[in-house]
Amino acid sequence: LTVQLFMCLECSGKHRSLGVHISFVRSVNMDSWKPVELKKMQCGGNRQANEFFQQYGVPKTTPIETKYHSKAAELYRESIRAAAEGRKYQPPPPSEVKRMEQKSRQQASLAKSNSGQVQRPKKSSGDDWNDW
Repeated sequence: LTVQLFMCLECSGKHRSLGVHISFVRSVNMDSWKPVELKKMQCGGNRQANEFFQQYGVPKTTPIETKYHSKAAELYRESIRAAAEGRKYQPPPPSEVKRMEQKSRQQASLAKSNSGQVQRPKKSSGDDWNDW
C-alpha cells in the first residue's frame, strides 16, 4: 500500500506488475490488513491522489508506469506515510519539483552524451609537478 487507492481487479494486475517497491496491492476481501495499512488507506484515497498528481503536473491519464515512477508519486507516498504516522510533512512546491526534474534530465542527458566520448590521456610535459 504505497499510494492508498481503490481499484478494479484489472487495474490491480497492472499495479502488481510495477513491483511491490512501487505499488503494493491488497485485496479488500481476500487479504488481511495491518493497522498501519488501514491508517494509510484512511489518509489517502483516489480523489486525493488524483488531485496531488494533477498539482504536480501528472494528469490522471498518465500511463501507470510513468505516473508511479514520478517524483509526484514519491512525494505522495511520503505524505501518506507521514500522515499515517502522525508526522508533519510538507512536500516541496510543484515549481521546485519541476526545477529539480529539469536539472536531473539535463544531467542525465549530459552524462549520456559524454558516455560515448573516449577520454584520451594527456601528453606529459616531462614536468611531473605541472602534470599533476
